[in-house]
Amino acid sequence: MSDSLLITSLLISLVCGLIARREAVRKNLNTKLGFCLGFFFGVLGLAIVFFLRPKKAPTSVKKIIPPKAPKKEIDATLWYYLDKEHKQIGPMSFMLLQDALEKSKINDSSYVWNEKMDDWKKIEELPEVFSDTALHSSSS
Repeated sequence: MSDSLLITSLLISLVCGLIARREAVRKNLNTKLGFCLGFFFGVLGLAIVFFLRPKKAPTSVKKIIPPKAPKKEIDATLWYYLDKEHKQIGPMSFMLLQDALEKSKINDSSYVWNEKMDDWKKIEELPEVFSDTALHSSSS
């Protein structure tokens, strides 16, 4: 007789635990805690879970990201320039050419060329290409 009483008690505890867990899910609470309360404390555990306030769902915080400034299209064109001794330097990327200008290896009156150009031109003749270069206006 005591075995059937033990099995019945376990089944009632299991049912109370499952009901408490379901209620915890509905209220957005910890489901393991809800099950344990119902399983170990039975009807009292169910009452505790039923009377707990629902946890508020976390509000999504939208991170405001400022729009990025449009970048110049990165071009795979290879550039060449003539240094102060009129020696041809290159091929190089446009970024390296800008770096040479910023480090005063070349200046506004230096000649540059790439495969899209018909002839060598001075940097000062290409303002649309070198408009973003900080040292463009300083000739040395």
